[in-house]
Amino acid sequence: MASKKIFYPTFFLWFFILYCLPIFFCGILDAAVDPRVLELKAGVITEYSMGWELVKFLFNFVFIIFLFFLPFLFLYDRLASALNYSGVMLGFLLFLCLFVWVACFNILYFPKSSYSLVLGFLPAPKLIFIFGLVFLAGCVLIVSYLCSLSRRAVLLSVFIVSSFSLLSVGAKPGDGTAHRNVVILGVDSMSAAVYQENSEYFPNISALLESGINYSNAYTTLGRTYPAWVTILSGKPAAENGAFFNLRDMSFSAQGDLLTISLSDKGYFNLFALDERRFNNMDRSFGFDRIIGPKAGAMDFIVQRYVDSPILNLVLQHELSGYAFPWSWINVASHANYSASGFVKSIVDAIDYGSPLFLAVHFESGHFPYKSRHSKSDFEHENGFFERYVRALGVVDRQVGMLMNELRRSGVLNDALVILLSDHGEAVGIAEKTFDLKGNEIEFSSYGHGSNIVSDKQNRIVLGINRYVDGEAILSSREEGRLVSLLGIKEVIERYVDNGEVGAVRSGECFIVETGIRFKNASNYKTLSEIDLAVESASYYTITPDGLLQLREDKIHELVDRKDIGYRCEDSITWYSAIDQDYYALSLGENPAAGPLRMIPVAPEIRSMIETYKASYFDKGSLGDK
Repeated sequence: MASKKIFYPTFFLWFFILYCLPIFFCGILDAAVDPRVLELKAGVITEYSMGWELVKFLFNFVFIIFLFFLPFLFLYDRLASALNYSGVMLGFLLFLCLFVWVACFNILYFPKSSYSLVLGFLPAPKLIFIFGLVFLAGCVLIVSYLCSLSRRAVLLSVFIVSSFSLLSVGAKPGDGTAHRNVVILGVDSMSAAVYQENSEYFPNISALLESGINYSNAYTTLGRTYPAWVTILSGKPAAENGAFFNLRDMSFSAQGDLLTISLSDKGYFNLFALDERRFNNMDRSFGFDRIIGPKAGAMDFIVQRYVDSPILNLVLQHELSGYAFPWSWINVASHANYSASGFVKSIVDAIDYGSPLFLAVHFESGHFPYKSRHSKSDFEHENGFFERYVRALGVVDRQVGMLMNELRRSGVLNDALVILLSDHGEAVGIAEKTFDLKGNEIEFSSYGHGSNIVSDKQNRIVLGINRYVDGEAILSSREEGRLVSLLGIKEVIERYVDNGEVGAVRSGECFIVETGIRFKNASNYKTLSEIDLAVESASYYTITPDGLLQLREDKIHELVDRKDIGYRCEDSITWYSAIDQDYYALSLGENPAAGPLRMIPVAPEIRSMIETYKASYFDKGSLGDK
């Protein structure tokens, strides 16, 4: 029997190669489309000293697969001993069957997995999986009978399984009755227009918006995630708060008069949770006591394809996987294995129930490319992007419901201000309005967010506020049609924390609006190529010594010059077009059904305001002279 053990490493190598083939086949397909993707990845690895991180990732990858393989190797060893068989063919056959069984499991439970797509030719995966379970149970029974496995071994197995189950039990919540808690529920990319037209698909979000003050005319000032959140925390526009673009050096914004700093001084536990980090590196330097979510960094862009495999997809449903694969655990970008309930559970477990709470959550499933294995909606639309978009927002709606139930159960909602908002909207190429531009009637449509300040779908957001006492909403339900923006959120929270008053969001004022970074290859989702976009944008970013992807400061001046900057009022919007290098103004007061919106003369005083605001970007200290 000793000679048989020589083949054990060979069996594992045989299984490991089979297991990895679909992963690398996907990588070869990428390289075949455009070899520049390999060059970019190589450049990232070279620029960032992440050799040690890659070594840890590879070690954990192999080790997890080996742990999975080990009990089956033990089963083979016992079975071969019982049958007095010392050949290798039985082992190769069993481990080939194991691979097919694992692949079928992945197809059934992780259908969005690229691994599943590669092996989609396997016939009747459900039947194969069930047969495999029966076959495995039969092998265990045969070995148990022939080898007389001890009761101790059985009890040990039960103990191990039970231990993993107990690790999934969250911390016992405390009692939040003595505190004025603040909860912000952020929904990425939710356009107010999309919500209003399809509210029946978002019952939990509808319940929040319709039970309190619903601001139906709320707008973002800059439609990108990081600038939007810094605006919420600072109450200032981008030129003043330093968050000019996504992924800008955080040291320009993580200072000064932030809401989190004042709340910390009042004894609040500040918790920020987000389930995707590719656009927002915010960390504890912004005054948060804890950050929940995947680890931020360039590794996020490299490892997701390789963790998308059956064993790791299963492992990533458990919170312990966050130690081995921190870039993938509760990460929407790892869409094949993202755990929607795991993200909510991580938030609840992280709360300090002994202190007043400021909880800011950002749900990212609604962001392009709208991929989620949790999509269950039956929503259909002729525009495929719009269909996937609404279905992805349905995933967030269920998470909002889960989190509100947990906050109610734990006592956080015994006295709490709850604000539901989106950082920006989203356009998916559907025509919005027509307007008369220089004698030509233009039908307006766009894609994405933060690229066009005129688009209502890109910029009008959901915003609702309510106060909860003893777990129930207490404000009278009403809709507010006044023009408001994210600039007023900080003031509302500070007023509530100081005296328990739920005041209205500041309104009646015009405010600056602006675009973020705009790359040509992202202007149309129909022609979007991730590879071309990566190549176009690569020169604008660098990798910090601690592995973060960050916008290069020497490119900021160029990018600011390419911004469209406008001034939005109740009845008009005036803007400077960087492409045309000209000013435009559009009346918003007419009934859109009456015909095209009307272009109006640009008011000199508004033009002057826009020019002054743009000039403030170039004041000393704004563009890197700290």
